Amino acid sequence: EISSYAIKRARKRLKGMFLEGNILKIPLKRNYFDIVLASEVLEHIPPSKTFLALTELKRVVKKGATLIISVPLNEGLKEMVKKGENPNGHVRAYTPELLYAELKIAGFKIKRKIFLTAFKDMYFIKKLLQKYILGKRWKPNNIIIFANK
Repeated sequence: EISSYAIKRARKRLKGMFLEGNILKIPLKRNYFDIVLASEVLEHIPPSKTFLALTELKRVVKKGATLIISVPLNEGLKEMVKKGENPNGHVRAYTPELLYAELKIAGFKIKRKIFLTAFKDMYFIKKLLQKYILGKRWKPNNIIIFANK
């Protein structure tokens, strides 16, 4: 985690090891983790450094272990930037195809994909409506990928 504040909160609330660091130079040895979670991280990494980040993730995950990675989708980043808005500090918009390609090039094997359409409440009912009645009214706004080294 890059945020010292987030580390302090995690240590107060959860059991486990929490380290402050940067995805571009993870301060741990090779083949260290059974599971690596990179949730909502890649969209903050400049495109020129994406493969460095993915190489670092691959370096610290054990062979056969799982990488769980998520990025936002369909957030309208280009339109926000045109208006001078970027509340989340994202530097890159992802499509599923772009993420799949980058993971494959980095040497990961994609095992599972989950698309999420976030709603404030009544998620289950809205998901059913989207799938069976309203069709494409709501586009997924997040993807979670499970991959192995």
